[in-house]
Amino acid sequence: MHQYLTFCTFNPAQWAFADVLEHDPQHYLDLPAFYQQKRDAFRMLLAPSKFKLLPVRGAYFQVVDYSAISDKDDLNFCEWLIHEAGVAAIATFLGYADSKSFQDDLLEHLHCVE
Repeated sequence: MHQYLTFCTFNPAQWAFADVLEHDPQHYLDLPAFYQQKRDAFRMLLAPSKFKLLPVRGAYFQVVDYSAISDKDDLNFCEWLIHEAGVAAIATFLGYADSKSFQDDLLEHLHCVE
């Protein structure tokens, strides 16, 4: 539910975003480079870890394969990460209507919120 609501925006915010696009289109055009820089910095920090970093384009998420770390399913591994490392991640199955369409050992990390 949370992930769905995060990507659905209420009407006044949509009007405000349309206003930004109209009056400052460069802001929108600069976003890909902004997020790429954040994601690249995050990838550098994760590179020495056992996470396998998967290529991601056009998003601020970093998808990782954690199969070299644990054999837990993604939801249980996310809970373990929170309790043991203080790190939150999103289980990728949450984005699929058909639970058979996902790989069980992938996580999404949000990293560019300041």
